[in-house]
Amino acid sequence: MSTEQFVIRTASDLDPDVILTSPTMYALYENPMAIARGAPDAPRLSIHAIEELAAGDEVRYERLEVQNNPSGDEVEALNWTFIQRGSVRITFEHARTNGSGANSTVYIYKDGVEVQTFTQGATYGAKTYDLTSIVPGTVLLITHKGSASATSGIRYLRMRTAGTDIWPTVPWLKFSTVPT
Repeated sequence: MSTEQFVIRTASDLDPDVILTSPTMYALYENPMAIARGAPDAPRLSIHAIEELAAGDEVRYERLEVQNNPSGDEVEALNWTFIQRGSVRITFEHARTNGSGANSTVYIYKDGVEVQTFTQGATYGAKTYDLTSIVPGTVLLITHKGSASATSGIRYLRMRTAGTDIWPTVPWLKFSTVPT
């Protein structure tokens, strides 16, 4: 049997008095892989089978490098579409990295609507925001801007949960450039 094939077994194949045969055992071994790989005749996974997100302190996504914006334009720092329900904690540091006068501003949008704004002066300041009521398809957009005379910098951008993985990210993926 190929791993792209799903074999339907009857409940009677697994009755207590039935001797397990090689085809039955092989189906029990192969069928989960066929389901996970999307075999044409296999049952489909439901989005509800993926664990719900809960804001917490476990880092599940991070982008460590400094992202500088030398213009007064709003520039994207993170654009993420969720496939899970729940909430996540967003943490980062930002500052006006050079220039004078104006502050650095970070905007957090949920589905195109601004939900939080942070303003910071010349020294990096840590910020935290819990994004709640996430449903599959929710789009998180984080942007930042300085002014014509001041550069905006954002670093250590992280999404945190109470231990659940954020899908579809690869949990071991890290952007680990050392901030300057």
